[in-house]
Formats: sequence, structure tokens, C-alpha cells
Amino acid sequence: IPALGVYLHNSYFTVAQLHLLLLGTVLTSFLAGLFHWLPTLTNRGYSRSLGYLAAAGMLLGNMASFAPQFVLGTLGSPKGLHSYPEQFQTLHLLSSIGAMVLVASILLGVAIAVWSRFRGKPSSSNDRQDAVGGEFSYSQMVNERVVEGTQ
Repeated sequence: IPALGVYLHNSYFTVAQLHLLLLGTVLTSFLAGLFHWLPTLTNRGYSRSLGYLAAAGMLLGNMASFAPQFVLGTLGSPKGLHSYPEQFQTLHLLSSIGAMVLVASILLGVAIAVWSRFRGKPSSSNDRQDAVGGEFSYSQMVNERVVEGTQ
């Protein structure tokens, strides 16, 4: 809809769209992949409950930060001003609180990864086995052949 694009251009809607795409999908997917492969890469486990807490915090932080920005953009709040009109202050405050939750969750995830690399409980291949079973089946097959002496 061309008229809507003209209305939303240079508003907080574009800010929310870009940042939700970058932080909400790319960074979250990267951290999810990191935590999935972390036990394999380091042979160390990490606290699953803290990992779930960091993931939930990232989800809540993303929504609390960017949902008000979408609303601000549709209400006509421009981006890039040093101070905003009075009617937008509450939504900007909610967005800032959501951003703080998001940053705290990302820092918690990084801290968990660093801590588990050096102080995590050693993990075995059974801990890293995917629920489907296909992810490590080739390396397990090779190890079984070596043990049986068939290679």
C-alpha cells in the first residue's frame, strides 16, 4: 500500500522493523545455535535453566522493546529526535525498559557460554545426542567400528 509506506517512512515503525529483524531473528538464532552446539564444541555442559531464562528474557525483551516502537510509528512519532513529544513518553519508556531486559538477557547468555566453557560440567556424547538421533550417528558409527575392530 503506497500511502501507508509514505506515512510510515522515517517513523519509529522502520526502526522497530529493522531492529526486530536483526535482534529478534538473526541474533536469537545465532545464540540458539551456539547453545545447541556448545556442549559439542567445548565438551562441557551448561545450566539449561539459566539458558531457558536467557531465552525467555530475550523474547520478552524483544517484544517489550519493539512492540511500543511499532505503535509509536503508527501514531506518527518520528525517528532521530533528541526529545519526543509528551504523548509519546510512556511508550518510549516501555521501549527503553524492554531494551534493558534484552541487553541483560544477551549478557546472561554470553556469561553462561563463557562460564560453561571453563567451569561447566564435562559432558559425554550421550548428553549431546539429539532427540532424533541423527546428528551424531556418523561419529558414533565410526567409534563403534573402531571399538569392534572392523575398520
